[in-house]
Amino acid sequence: MAIVFISPKAKRKVFLRLAIMLVFLAVVVFLLVFIIVGSLNMKRTSLPKATIPTSDIAINFDVIDSPKVLSLEPFVSQETEFTYMVKDDSGKEIQGAIFAASKENAKILLEARGYVVSSLREDVVGRSEPFVPYYAPQATVKKP
Repeated sequence: MAIVFISPKAKRKVFLRLAIMLVFLAVVVFLLVFIIVGSLNMKRTSLPKATIPTSDIAINFDVIDSPKVLSLEPFVSQETEFTYMVKDDSGKEIQGAIFAASKENAKILLEARGYVVSSLREDVVGRSEPFVPYYAPQATVKKP
């Protein structure tokens, strides 16, 4: 038969581990009992229905038929700038720019001013190819 000696340090470690495990287990059991007993004792009651307060609001829809509203014009599409060359009554050529919703509208506006339209073109804002760099990369030449 062999005699096994256990050092006091090892006994303390085993005792502390067992004590910590028992405390942890007691806390878990207490929480479970507290939750279960609490849910059993809770009475299921319905909350009173919330009432929404109503107010006496009067909406006057007669405003829609008022002359101010009836005379409003709908929004037009975004106007574009057009460059034109026109001739006036005396035959003098005039260059300029005009903003209009379309090329046809620009022509109508210029003719309404008494001009004869020679040329009319849309000014393009921005770049036609925005993903092409502004500069051409310089070719690098290796010197021998």
